[in-house]
This record gives sequence, C-alpha cells and structure tokens, in this order.
Amino acid sequence: MTHKIALASISFPLLALIALAVGSAAAAPQVMTAVAGASLSYYQAKPEELEPAVRDIAAHAQLLWIGIPGWDKDCLKFAGEIERVQQLIDLAHKHGLEAAFGLHWSSLLPKEKELPNCPFAGETLNPEDGSFVKVGRWDFGSESSRQEFEARLRKLFALVDRPVEMFYQDEIIVGKPGKNFWYQPISTYWTSPTYSAQSLDSFRAYLKVQDYPGAAEAKFPVTTTAVEPGARANEGLPAVSLTEANRTRLQEDNDWPNSLLWKHWYTWREDLYARWLDTATTVATEACASNPHWRGCCYIMPVHWAKSGLGQNLDKIAALKHMDIICSGYMSGTKFQPFREAANRAGKQWGATLETCHYGEQEGIKPERIKEVFQAAVEAGAAIINVYAGANFRTDRRKPTKNGLYYMPDQVRAWDESVRWLKNRPHTAK
Repeated sequence: MTHKIALASISFPLLALIALAVGSAAAAPQVMTAVAGASLSYYQAKPEELEPAVRDIAAHAQLLWIGIPGWDKDCLKFAGEIERVQQLIDLAHKHGLEAAFGLHWSSLLPKEKELPNCPFAGETLNPEDGSFVKVGRWDFGSESSRQEFEARLRKLFALVDRPVEMFYQDEIIVGKPGKNFWYQPISTYWTSPTYSAQSLDSFRAYLKVQDYPGAAEAKFPVTTTAVEPGARANEGLPAVSLTEANRTRLQEDNDWPNSLLWKHWYTWREDLYARWLDTATTVATEACASNPHWRGCCYIMPVHWAKSGLGQNLDKIAALKHMDIICSGYMSGTKFQPFREAANRAGKQWGATLETCHYGEQEGIKPERIKEVFQAAVEAGAAIINVYAGANFRTDRRKPTKNGLYYMPDQVRAWDESVRWLKNRPHTAK
C-alpha cells in the first residue's frame, strides 16, 4: 500500500494466495494472503536488493504488492520508477509470486513547483484567511480532471506493459484525517481538495438533482464560529473569514455537520470518490483482464478512515462494477466487520490486514496477536489476508531499525504458522 497514517507514511504492497484443502467432499473457499510494504520502490532499494528480497517473500507468499508511492510525482515521466515496477513484476513471476500493482493517484500529478499552472490540481481551503490553495491532489469535482486522470492512468498501464494478477487501491482519501480520528468525528472539511470553481459547478449540479432549494446559487458551507478540538470534532472547527474574494464559493453554515447543506456536501464527496474509483478500476480491468490469472481490483482502507469525513462509503465502493474485494487496512486488526457487511450486501469478497510491525516502532507485533487476527479473519470468512510489512520478511535487513522495517524472525514464524494452520484447517461446507 502507499501508506500514510497518523504516525508516519508507509509504503504498503500485499501477501500471497493459498488454496485450501477441504475436510469434506466440498471444495473449501480460497483464501488469499498477500505481502505489503516490502520497501522496494525506486528510492527505497538498490537494484541488487530486488531479487533477494522477492525470493525471501516468495518463500512465504503467493502475491506481492508492487506500487508507485505517493511521494513520486509526474510518474509518467519517471523512467526509473516505471522500470522498477517492471523489474519487480518480472521477478515476482520468476519466483512464483503473483503481482498486485497499484499507485496513489497523486503520483500522476506534477511536482509541487508546477502545481500553480496545473488545471487539474484540486484546491483546499486555508482556514486562517479563507483563501483557496492548490495542492498535489486531483480536483475530484472537475470532470475534465477526471478525464485527464483516466487518460494518464491508461498511459501508465501501457508503459508498465506487464501482466499483473491484481490491481489495488490503498489509503486514497479525500482530505486529511487529522488527530484522534480513531475515536472522534473527523472534522477536517477544509482539507478536502474540492474547493475549485469547477467543483462548485459539480456541487450545484448535485444539489439540483437532490431538489435542494436554491441549488443554482448554493455555495460550499463553512463554519464561521470556532470550535475547539474534542469529542464533537477531532480537529475542531475554524472560524473562516468570508471575504469579497471567497464569497463567490463559500457561505456560512455553523450547523456542522447536521444541516441539510452539510449533509449534501459530504454525500456529494462520497459520490465523487466512488466515481473516480470506478474510473480507476475500469481502466485496470480493461488493461489486465485478458490475463487468465486476473483476480480483479482490491480496495484497502484503515477502518477508522473508512468514513464520510474522508469521502468514503463502503456500500458505494463495494457496489462498483469492477470492485472485486474490499479490505480493512493498516491497524484495523479484527475490526473488519464494516467491510464484511458491505461486501456481503454487494455480493463481493472482503479481506483483512494484520501487521508484523507498526511503522515507527522498533519492536515487532507480538506473535500471539498476529495469529489472533489471522485466524479471526479466516473464521469470519475473509477472502484475503494482507500482512504489513514485507520488509520484515527480508533476510538482508537483519540490523534492527527504529522504523521497524527490518527482518523479524519471530513475527515471520507466527505468520508461517498461521498459513500452515490455514492449509491444514478442517473445513466443512456451509
């Protein structure tokens, strides 16, 4: 996964696919396992590190995540990263692994210094002075931006030019979560990259369909009365100044998040996100489905980020035509129930994620916890189990590091024991 969560940012690829033997005449459902976070992208690993690392992972897994991280910008022009992806896909197949390819959408945008002249970059709101700020994220409300995103993504698949078995989308969100998001409502509305004039046109069109009174003149709601961070709002609410420069796009609404306009604003963003994710998975399916081993598209999100505050709606995502699997992501543990329920309602597969380490912590996860999450997910019906971090499986990283991305034999052993349990687990058809 291209990973950025609370403590730090993390590169996040998946772990292997294991067919189960059945204890009865009926065939057991297949459970996939995948390794993420092998730290093998262009700036993370030297060329000579690639094959030993892939070989190490192949001893434990069947599927490897191979991604373009979010910090790589203008990746269509970054020959080094494209070549690295090609090398890793080839190595994965050489060593008997299946390849899952993914990217963060922002990697298709230009570098920061070029953003002011980029018509496709989104705009956030500066809560201190009420100005609009171009950022390195797409303008989700602009149809021309979505079309450009689609064209660039098609070009990326053409450049990679390798068969892959899965396409993954990990931790792509609308806005920033802020602090304490795991137990307080996410209030960071001003970080949403949807404040452009084009996005306002989209919002008004949405309101018109919803029969909202005065839709043609409606503007983005903002708070003008400050609220301190706390149980009501994780990052509080700003007192945004309405000025002559921003009044064409903003209007006062301090009934956050309960007013009808605020509710429509959050639902509109959910729909935008689902539309963009539909574009990404459609492009991936059209590019990859000719592979006879194609397993489809996979969405991964930490359970505490799978919220409307960040543009997420699991039912809308699971319902997408080319979305095959939805997974609880990093640090979700056994809290996978929302993903399971949404997948079941849509007739799709679901999965879970466990960690052998937490990024930024030198000590690994207790082996008992690894086994607990693995077994709980399998017994609940998960179709895929993801494990982070792949770097913990690499025997060339034996020196402990503060970030936790080094070889951890005890944690690897706990993973392997879980996989053996999976293979040998008696299963009776339901």
